[in-house]
Amino acid sequence: MLLRPTVVSFLDVMTRGDKDVTLRLEEVKLPPHSPLVGKSINETEICTKTGTLVVAIKDNQTDIIKYNPSPSSILKEEDVLIVLGEETAINKLCELCNKG
Repeated sequence: MLLRPTVVSFLDVMTRGDKDVTLRLEEVKLPPHSPLVGKSINETEICTKTGTLVVAIKDNQTDIIKYNPSPSSILKEEDVLIVLGEETAINKLCELCNKG
């Protein structure tokens, strides 16, 4: 805690919440019919449309987790997005993934 007080503070806000902000790390699986499948992270505008940050992507075919994915990373069906955001933002992402 003494060496990384800002990290500890961030994790405290994320897990316990602040008066105004409660961040969550969540996983969202892309269904085969998702309109996000076949598009890059940049093309989907996930951050702009939902307010979530894609921290990692677990490839459904290889089970490899790619941390800090590039904006040009292409999303595939059944991939799992690991995202950071408020509960309402994560709910928006789930809705976006399931449209279509």
